[in-house]
Amino acid sequence: MAMKSNIALSYIAMLSVVGFFLWVIRNFVLALRKKNQIIPVISASDQTTEEDKKTIDWAVHIFLSKEDDIPIPGRLISISKAYAFMESSACLKTDQEISLYVDVQGRDQVRLTAKVIWAREGRDGRNAAQLSFINHSVDEKRNLFQLA
Repeated sequence: MAMKSNIALSYIAMLSVVGFFLWVIRNFVLALRKKNQIIPVISASDQTTEEDKKTIDWAVHIFLSKEDDIPIPGRLISISKAYAFMESSACLKTDQEISLYVDVQGRDQVRLTAKVIWAREGRDGRNAAQLSFINHSVDEKRNLFQLA
């Protein structure tokens, strides 16, 4: 009887050690994934200085796909000539393309197509994202920046 309990205890000990090492490896891999997702890659021509960025508060209606007919509300909080920052309740993914209808004060709605550069949880618990306006000319981006 004592022999069977010793074998059972040795199996339990072995499984505990294996489980511990699997837990360490899992946490190490998750930390590497998080580290790789946070760093956005922006070309030197797209980087802007503080005077090239304007703080705004424009309401936005987000459509996640071309077939999507339910808008998700959000807000553009800052804009530059190359990109914009947005807060919304939408769960966005890096490299996702979205359609936006922007309510600019004193103007008609502006329809934009954007690519998500990065997305994460924002300061107040809402999702935040950096957007790049991919299908728009330099003049269209400049005009939008001047409206701010």
